[in-house]
Amino acid sequence: MEKKYAVRQMTICGEKLSEDFEASNEFRTELNNLVVKENLTEEQLYNCDETGLNFKRLPTKSLVSRNEKSAPGFKHSKEKLTVMCFSNASGMHKLRLLVIGKSKKPHALKNIAIQALPVSYTNQKNSWMNTDIFKQWFFAEFVPKVEKHLEEKKLPRQALLLIDNAPSHPEIEDL
Repeated sequence: MEKKYAVRQMTICGEKLSEDFEASNEFRTELNNLVVKENLTEEQLYNCDETGLNFKRLPTKSLVSRNEKSAPGFKHSKEKLTVMCFSNASGMHKLRLLVIGKSKKPHALKNIAIQALPVSYTNQKNSWMNTDIFKQWFFAEFVPKVEKHLEEKKLPRQALLLIDNAPSHPEIEDL
């Protein structure tokens, strides 16, 4: 007879223990004060962030029958893209995703013009965001598209972009 002990396998992830609630509340207050002081609307508040997309990564765990002694291993694929998402606080203005890959002209897109894609695509040797790519995106995509959006909404030419403190993001003075 088999006994069950209510034990299960769990992978620990996330950064819950590193949260700084005091700093978070302080930032929220400071941001609210700035929004009120500058008289900004949700249309003028923007946020962007990057995430990694491991598109060929296989799961590291699997369910097997009791009779299986082991599961065959494999080498993990490290192929990835970086994707940056962008929107304003109202959710009414979204720019195309910025996708960063390794190849200047990916083999899978050999018969497709990169400019015809529904995303902005660029490349970098390890598929990561860097300061040059961010600045290029900021001046070529963000500024013109936000200015146009604010003009259409008859709002002042003033916007706030919230970004995290990643080393790939340029200093405020450079923007």
